[in-house]
Amino acid sequence: MMGKIVYQIACSLSRDKLIFGICLFLAASVHGLIALVSLSHKDIAEKTEGLYSTQSDSSSFVDLVSAPESPFLTSPLLKNEEPKISLPSPSMPQNHTAPLTLNKTQIIQKKQGIHSEAKGNTPCLARKDYKEYNLSTSFLSPPPYPYEARLHHMEGTVVIMLDIRQGKIVSSRIVRSSGHSLLDITAKHWIDTHWKFPSHISRTVIESITFELENSSPPINEKYFQASYIPR
Repeated sequence: MMGKIVYQIACSLSRDKLIFGICLFLAASVHGLIALVSLSHKDIAEKTEGLYSTQSDSSSFVDLVSAPESPFLTSPLLKNEEPKISLPSPSMPQNHTAPLTLNKTQIIQKKQGIHSEAKGNTPCLARKDYKEYNLSTSFLSPPPYPYEARLHHMEGTVVIMLDIRQGKIVSSRIVRSSGHSLLDITAKHWIDTHWKFPSHISRTVIESITFELENSSPPINEKYFQASYIPR
């Protein structure tokens, strides 16, 4: 009887130990599987992260190498080249001929013809013929040819220097005589009393007055020449 009881106790103990051992084995197996799974996931994650970082580094390197040059870096404005400045072509100055601008090649000649009329003793009118002229005619009326000079066949050229200030002759001087005082005085007096210049003229002018007869007869046509120029 006692032996049977002991046997039952031993069987129950061994059964409990067996169940406990099986439970321990299963628990250990489950923990081991869980550890293996976690380790495998960790290795996969590390490998994936390393591969991604490697690919990122290589792709960034490739991008830096194969990236096209920036247009701002290759722009010609950043090069050390001086910009070309196109200068405007100088326009040709227009020649504006002033009313009183003369050079030494410009000579004003006037001819005065005095003719007699058949009817009566009507005074003759002076006729002016301009060959080259660019001055105002208001002050270029020629002096008369003195009758006494024509009668005595006086001819010659008088050169007179005029000092003009604001259009007025302030002084006149004979720089070369014609050889006859009558012709000199007539030309100078006529210029002083009859010649007028525009108000903007202020300069020194030299005038040449030439008295010349075509023939020896005073009543027949005679000529008067005037050459005007401005000295340097």
